[in-house]
Amino acid sequence: MSLRNKRRSRSEHHFSARSFTRPALGSSTNPKTSNSELVTAVSVNKSLLAPLNLEIDPKIQALRNQEKDKIKGLNNRFVSFIDKVRLLEQQNKLLKTKWKLLQEQSAASSDIDPLFNSYISSLQRQLEQLNRDKHAFGVENEHMHKLVDDYREKIEDERNKRTDAENCLVYLKKDVDEGRISLSHLGTLLSSMGDEIAFLKAVYDQELDELMGSTQETCVVVEMDNSRDLDMDHIISSVRAHYEEIAARSKEETETCYRTQVRRTTLGQKQIVTIPAVFSAFPCTFVFFKKVSCGWAQAEMGKVTPFIFIFLVPLSSPHRHQFDQMAAQASQYDSQLHNTQDEVAHLKGLIAHLQNEISAVKKQAANLKDGINKMEADGEKASLYAKYHIRDLEEALKRAKLEMAKQIKDYQTLVGIKMTLDIEISTYKKMLEAEECRMTLNYNPVQTHQAAPSRENLPGTSGPVLIKMTQSMTYK
Repeated sequence: MSLRNKRRSRSEHHFSARSFTRPALGSSTNPKTSNSELVTAVSVNKSLLAPLNLEIDPKIQALRNQEKDKIKGLNNRFVSFIDKVRLLEQQNKLLKTKWKLLQEQSAASSDIDPLFNSYISSLQRQLEQLNRDKHAFGVENEHMHKLVDDYREKIEDERNKRTDAENCLVYLKKDVDEGRISLSHLGTLLSSMGDEIAFLKAVYDQELDELMGSTQETCVVVEMDNSRDLDMDHIISSVRAHYEEIAARSKEETETCYRTQVRRTTLGQKQIVTIPAVFSAFPCTFVFFKKVSCGWAQAEMGKVTPFIFIFLVPLSSPHRHQFDQMAAQASQYDSQLHNTQDEVAHLKGLIAHLQNEISAVKKQAANLKDGINKMEADGEKASLYAKYHIRDLEEALKRAKLEMAKQIKDYQTLVGIKMTLDIEISTYKKMLEAEECRMTLNYNPVQTHQAAPSRENLPGTSGPVLIKMTQSMTYK
């Protein structure tokens, strides 16, 4: 340091001397130029013999001052460049000598290497453990992702089942509505059929009453012309004989006809029975009444006594025609009565059939109601079970997400620890290399310091050299 300071002070003194002498030279040149101009003017131009204007232009003086300042600055820069070149040459020589000394000397042994090696091995073991943990966490992360995917699939399946159940419930509700509509329709149909049956019953009862009123006892009043003289005894005896003969011949036919009439008629009804064979034999009529007791009628089947003769008179042709009309009307009423009875029996069967159908429909409606209630209960149970299951799955999914987030956080923490350890390892490695360089440099400057007094032209310190050597070693 003392040699460098002395050299700098010497150069500064030298620079100051030169800087002070140069302006003097510049100032001495001015009169010379003026003398030369005067000499040339005398020899060349006579006009120069005129008196000179010796006033000094201030601009010229300012330009001269600027030129002087520029020359001073350039001189100072040149001197500084020369000093820097000399300093760099000295430092180059110093570095060459240090390099030779470092090449000649042997490296000293250090006891810190095992410590750093053990620390590095422990860090490597920690790094391997972290890598294993990272692999394990990666496997566990994949497993958790698979579990999450499984839970998602299960949730989708449950949602699909829920939608299917809801659709089935909608269909069942539609069926229930249709069943209720059909039930109401059948109820209205039943009420209308009941009203129709009541109306038909009333109509048939009215017609039956009218028919019964028309078939009650008939009394025939015959007007006879007794103006002629007739032998009534002879006529009566002949007619009686003729009637007895006819009665004997047509006994069987009468009994057969009576049996058929007894079977067709009901108890408690009055009816006029006509016998075509008798009417064809003689022009008279028999008016009789059916006995109330059916057993009496069966006991008297072989006799003519069940017929009570009210009167027996011969009929003229107008009365015969009227009687035929009445007989035809009676037979028509008989056929209408049988038709009405058949229709009543048919309606009774139809009523029974409709009642059976109504009971079957009621049973079916009751079964549908029971099925609907059961299916609604099952649907509610299934929906509740699905809701509970979905809630459990959502809670499991939330727990899995939290666990996965925790594992990701732990993984990020471990990655940060790994990066920190990598940085520490690289830092310790650089520090170890720098420490080795420092130890070698601390060992070398001792020898350089012992040889330094013999060389006066090698100024310098170990500080800048240490920095540059550290940089070069770090670069390597």
